[in-house]
Amino acid sequence: MTNVFGKRIYTLDVLRGFAALSVVLWHWQHFFMKKNAASDIIINRQPFYEFFSVFYHYGLYAVELFFMISGFIFFYLYADNIHSNKTSAKTFIVNRVSRLYPLYIFTFAVVAILQIIFFKSHNYFFVYPMNDIYHAILNLLMIQSWGFERGWSFNAPTWSVSIEVLMYMIFFILCKFTSKTTFISILIVALSYYFFKINNPIMIGAFSFFIGGLTYKITIAAIKNISAKLFFIFACVFLLISWGVIFTLQVADIFSIILFGFTSIIFFLVSISAIRNDFGKKIEWLGDISYSSYLLHFPLQIIVVYLADKIGYGRDLFYSPKVFILFMLTLMAISYMSYIFIEKPSQQFIRDKFH
Repeated sequence: MTNVFGKRIYTLDVLRGFAALSVVLWHWQHFFMKKNAASDIIINRQPFYEFFSVFYHYGLYAVELFFMISGFIFFYLYADNIHSNKTSAKTFIVNRVSRLYPLYIFTFAVVAILQIIFFKSHNYFFVYPMNDIYHAILNLLMIQSWGFERGWSFNAPTWSVSIEVLMYMIFFILCKFTSKTTFISILIVALSYYFFKINNPIMIGAFSFFIGGLTYKITIAAIKNISAKLFFIFACVFLLISWGVIFTLQVADIFSIILFGFTSIIFFLVSISAIRNDFGKKIEWLGDISYSSYLLHFPLQIIVVYLADKIGYGRDLFYSPKVFILFMLTLMAISYMSYIFIEKPSQQFIRDKFH
């Protein structure tokens, strides 16, 4: 690990928090779904549309940004340590399982129960229909997006967590058995780009994760060779040009957004962190709750829709800015409580038990 940023890159933590909230905004359409279709939704009536329209239309792409951030951070924290045997397979697995699985399995169980309750009341599952034993097993094993699935199931946003787990496995094997991580990462990106066209979740994850890893490689090389301050200037120019072109030409191609839009954001933020390590620390809580807000927003939606339907409110209720604010505040509050009372204690318990 090249110690440029310190133990934690706060700017990327904050970015991850904003990415999680972007997905929540994209999933606001769930509130208008009946029998897995949101045909009645009026997109531009969604709360604060004038401010959040880009997220209502393109918030799904924040998942690719998640993968990129993970790739960058994993290459930074683990690549050299894995190759030099400072981080063993056991340590790597325990660290990943302790971080991901406790809240993952908790939200899986909660959604399973909530979907049963919802089905008894509505005679259909809320948004994601494949809530059977087969898909339950896939979810328990975290392989529900590896090609064995027959559709969306249970806490379906965790499809990206399933893909992350696979990327971690590939990443560990890559770093363990070769020092040519740059070349192989380029090869993986090229192959996944080719297969990305069929919208395969694994290819989407591989393309984005290893682009993130290559972004780290470029960042470190630039800082070593031209200094952090000059890299910051380059990052600013690249950011302005990339997003200027994207907005001017109304680019919606995900490849362009990843390669230029998201990469330029990461370059910009880490260039700040390279100059000032603690930048963003005051709002690091956004990063702390990113995982919990991502996993908890769907079960919270089930509860809210169930109660609204029971009381007799129409789905137009969810066009209300007041409802939006109340939902988001509730989500952030329970996400923070989850981080403090579920994620941190369970993570510490598992690591103490198995390290």
